[in-house]
Amino acid sequence: MFSRLAKEYIAGNEICSGCFQDVETNNNVQCQRAESFSPQELRIDDKQEENLWQSIVDEYEEKQSQYTEWKKEQESSAVVVPYQDVSSNYLNRKIFPLLLPAMENMLVEARRWDALRIQKCRFNGIDYLAETLWNLNPKYPKRAIKWHTVFEIPQFKLLLRLQYGRMR
Repeated sequence: MFSRLAKEYIAGNEICSGCFQDVETNNNVQCQRAESFSPQELRIDDKQEENLWQSIVDEYEEKQSQYTEWKKEQESSAVVVPYQDVSSNYLNRKIFPLLLPAMENMLVEARRWDALRIQKCRFNGIDYLAETLWNLNPKYPKRAIKWHTVFEIPQFKLLLRLQYGRMR
């Protein structure tokens, strides 16, 4: 496709689009077609050009409005979850304040049992951590009054019953 200026130049020089100018000799080399185009044939009306441009702009604005409507629908239908913007907020506010002190207590207890030096020790860190988290759960403050061992926790009892039943 040629621009309007290119079409006017071609029409003014009466050469077709297949012709070119020989750079070394500065002679016009004509193609096999000896057609000449008049400037009237190649000129695009300003009205046609404006209509074409306006149709492109209208099409763009229509697509843009469809996109903005779709975007608004997506934003309005989105479910808002607390702390959705940063997932680490939930860990920092809810999990770590309970888990880190329990892990510190577990390491202190492991040192007391000398579990870090003795290869086979009766101390089980995971069981101790489960006991601590079960008994110090802030949602159930009554559990801290009577301390339960790991074998007294109902979920552990059920798990041991299921595993013991399978072993038979």
